[in-house]
Amino acid sequence: MRSRDMPHAVKAVKLRKVYSDGTVGNEEINLEVSEGEFFSLLGPNGAGKTTFVRMVSTELLPTSGELVVLGYDAVKEPMPIRRRIGVVPQGGLPVFNLTVFDHVYYFARLKGLPKAEARSKAFKALDELDLKEYRDRLVGSLSGGLMKRVLIATAIAHEPELLLLDEPTTGLDPAVRRKLWNYLTQLKKRGTTIIMTTHYVEEAENLSDRVAIINRGRVIMCDTVESLIMKSKYPYRVVLRGRRGLDDLIPEVQRLGVYYETGSNNIVIRMKDLDEEALVKLLRLAKAKRVDIFLSSTSLEDVYLEVVGGQDGAA
Repeated sequence: MRSRDMPHAVKAVKLRKVYSDGTVGNEEINLEVSEGEFFSLLGPNGAGKTTFVRMVSTELLPTSGELVVLGYDAVKEPMPIRRRIGVVPQGGLPVFNLTVFDHVYYFARLKGLPKAEARSKAFKALDELDLKEYRDRLVGSLSGGLMKRVLIATAIAHEPELLLLDEPTTGLDPAVRRKLWNYLTQLKKRGTTIIMTTHYVEEAENLSDRVAIINRGRVIMCDTVESLIMKSKYPYRVVLRGRRGLDDLIPEVQRLGVYYETGSNNIVIRMKDLDEEALVKLLRLAKAKRVDIFLSSTSLEDVYLEVVGGQDGAA
């Protein structure tokens, strides 16, 4: 029975998944995704992102723990969940020998929509994803970017309460990726809850209300982008940039006792706090050596590399 008190679109409590070969996909996952939220799972390949999404979609049964999706128990009540969600799986392929319109229409019918409503909503989904001119084309004749848009149109035609996107922009060129970002932003504004997995830090940073960083099956950190950045070891950074004079600055930076990294034409100094004394010294050094100086907050990418590094996940 659907819970009447449903403040969360998804709630996972001590969720665990162990595959038949002993591989741990997820370990002690505790997450809550609010209604209308754009929530991203960010992590390397094999981190456990897809495992979590497959359990939320009821495709995969948890080994233990609790999982409630749209007010329904994901283990005991999978059917009402499936009618209310849309899914774009990782590496998913459309049915090549259907036209674009038929692909969206027939899948809407499979979700239980009457013929007239399925037809109307299929046209609406094609319009929203700029696919109207391709409606009579066979899906198999389209480019990879257009196929991805067909999959998303198929997933949203029945107007799901929850949209699950597993690495939706992998393999797409930057221009197509940006178009999909714009569409997902509009979809979120209409109140659709979106859970997206990605290994693109920029994607998670630009689209998400909150981000969970996941690795080796465990959620390491979960918060808004701004709060994640402030949890960094070094929330602030100072960049010294110039074509000349940087080598002479390195001994001076070392004497300040701060953490720094060097690039081809810059020095990036990472700071725990805004140390006024150190900042004044850096400003004087930059002026003396005629190099540019910039102060900014640490990026989500910096935080991600701190907690995950270059490791692939174990599951």
